[in-house]
Parts: sequence; C-alpha cells; structure tokens
Amino acid sequence: MEKYMKRYFVLGLIIWSSFDIGAMEAEYNRISVPDCQMELDGDSVRLTMTIDIENVKVSTNHSVEYTPVLISYEHGEDSVAKLPKILLKGRMEYKAYQRYVSSKEYRKVALKEQKEQYFLVLKGYGPEKQRTVQYSAVLPAQEWMRNARLELRGDDCGCGKVLALKRGELVLDIVDNTLPLIAENIRENDIISERAAMTVAQEISQKEKFVQPFSKSDIIRDKEKLANGEVANSLLIYFPWNSAKVDSGYMNNREACAKIIDIINKLNAADDSKVVKVLIGGFASIEGKYDYNKQLAANRIQGLCDFLKENTAIQDEQLELYNGGENWSELRTMILKSDISYKREVLDIIDHISIKDGRERKLMDLKCGKPYRYIKEYFFPKLRYAGYIKVYYELNKQ
Repeated sequence: MEKYMKRYFVLGLIIWSSFDIGAMEAEYNRISVPDCQMELDGDSVRLTMTIDIENVKVSTNHSVEYTPVLISYEHGEDSVAKLPKILLKGRMEYKAYQRYVSSKEYRKVALKEQKEQYFLVLKGYGPEKQRTVQYSAVLPAQEWMRNARLELRGDDCGCGKVLALKRGELVLDIVDNTLPLIAENIRENDIISERAAMTVAQEISQKEKFVQPFSKSDIIRDKEKLANGEVANSLLIYFPWNSAKVDSGYMNNREACAKIIDIINKLNAADDSKVVKVLIGGFASIEGKYDYNKQLAANRIQGLCDFLKENTAIQDEQLELYNGGENWSELRTMILKSDISYKREVLDIIDHISIKDGRERKLMDLKCGKPYRYIKEYFFPKLRYAGYIKVYYELNKQ
C-alpha cells in the first residue's frame, strides 16, 4: 500500500463569501472548513476536518444536514463514499429530538439508524451551541479514489444543494437532479497512483465483505452494530436448537465453515498480509429463560473459537468476542420486513414490554399464540447463530 499511495495530503480550504440566495439557502453559506486532511492509515484512508459552524443559524422548526462525500465522476456510480452526516437542528426540532432519543422507540429501533447516519447531532441555535466540529472518518482505500474529489453536501429539504471542497475555495451550487463538476479532480498522485499488484488481503476483501482492514474504531463500531441486530457484511454460522457445537451439515454451515478456514489460512500464509483480529458475535433465539440463553450464546462463541483454533493458526489474543444473548433486535427486524399476521401488535409487545416483565409470554398469549407459532417456525432458526464473523487484517511492511 505504501508503494502506491502517497502518505499524506492536505486539502486547503478558505472561508467563502456569502451569496444572496434567499433565507433558506443562507444557512449553507455561513459554514466554512478551515482545515481538511486525508492520510493513509494501514489499508484505509483517514479523513479529518475542522468544520466551522459558528455562523450557522437554523430556524426553530428546521434542520440542516451536511454529508461529506468522496466521489469520482470518471469511474461510474459505484465510485462514491458517503460518510456519516452532521445534523444541526433549530430550537423546537432539537427539543423534539431530545424527547425522541429518550424514548423506548429510539433505544430499541432507531438507535442503529442514528449511529449509521449521523456523526453528530447538534444545536444550530443559541449562544451555547458548538462553534466547530472536529470531524473524522475512516474508509477502505480504493483505486477510484485517485481521481476523486471531496464534497460537503448540505440539505434541509432534499433540494440537492452541494458544497464542494476545492483547492483554495469553497463553492455552493444549486442543482436540480444532477451534480455539476464544481471542483477540479484531485491529481492522481495526491491519493493513489497505479499499483503493480494487489495484495492477497486486498484481493480477498474485494470479494468478501466480512474481511476488512484492521481499525480499532471499526471493531468498536461493529460491536455497536451487533448490539442493534445488524449482521450485514458478515459471515454467519448457525446452530441447531439448544446446541453449541459447530455442525457443518446444518443449514449453509458447510460452505461458511470452509470459507472462513480457507481465508484465515490464506491471509496468514501470505507474505504481504496477516490476520490481526477476528470478531465473533454469539446469539440465541428468544425461547426459554433469559439467563440460560445468555449462557447458550456464550457457549456458542466458545464452540466457534475452538473450531477456528483447531483448523487455523488463530490464537486467543486475536479473538474479539461479543455475547448478544437473546437476539431480539434481529427478530424485530425480521418481523418488520415480513407479512406476519398481527404485525403491529407483535412489534408493540417487543417495543414496550421488557424481558423481565414477560415479553415472550405476552407474545405466546397474543391471539392464542398464532403469531408466536409462526415466529418459532420461520424466525427462530435464523436467530441461533454465534457465527457473526468479521476478519480484520494488516498489510506487512515491505
């Protein structure tokens, strides 16, 4: 990676002047970015920005959001990386947001959405509001970034306003459905130059989404996603009812087990890369007593750890573990996407009845147990996995 990516580059930005484009748009042209830097961090690109919002004033019933976007118009629609947003709220909007985040609905459902979308949610009014935002994000380095540019897109109504960051100036352009080329492309050597060959780890990570560059912050974030029932971009291994033994003949485990063994062994055998961490998340379905299910999830984690240590060179210190216990978050997502009868009543029980107050019993009693029987038959088997697996690698220094 060191051979084809410049170690460090800086985008210099200055405060831009105000344009007379109406009251609604005026909120955008008071923002400035006095400092923006990107650097190589292992096999990832790290972005840091200082965003000055001191002069932004959001009216009481409005919100304004800013989305940093790294994009290359030369490489097609896939050559774009949208980073977590910053959301500024007016007085009434912020008070409504505070009530929302203290609600059960937010804690049980919307928390994962907020964590996924927003870097920060801030007051956009008053003398006590934050003056600057120290923004940071990490994303995997990709070839298309050599011709990319960084945009800071602002929106309060879905109108498509774009703040584009260009060397030496910050430009606002009002567009309808298409984005004009506001800023010049970053020169090739500023990010990525041609590379002779990809490493073993890079080739694998392009095909397998559960393999990614090592970053402590990414592991923390992935654990937070697990807590909210998010298992996308991971390898899953399932367990039969009440079992903690890895069974390669159960569901699609044969393919998954073979894949994880093959990938870890390839990474460890490569001269240019190595496995740093393997994250394993364990869960159980909701039937039965909570304490028992929590222990069952822990046993499944241990069973999978033993399986990996028997078939690869993975050591204990390379394992990151997460015990999710009863997998209510994933169950709720499944129900929400399904056409199950009495869906609203089922979701209401999950959202408002605690486990200790008999949530499962309430489900079993609902409509003489009809929705519970459906859930048990079609959803429970998919909740019995400890095989949430992600592999994090580093490139060996050449």
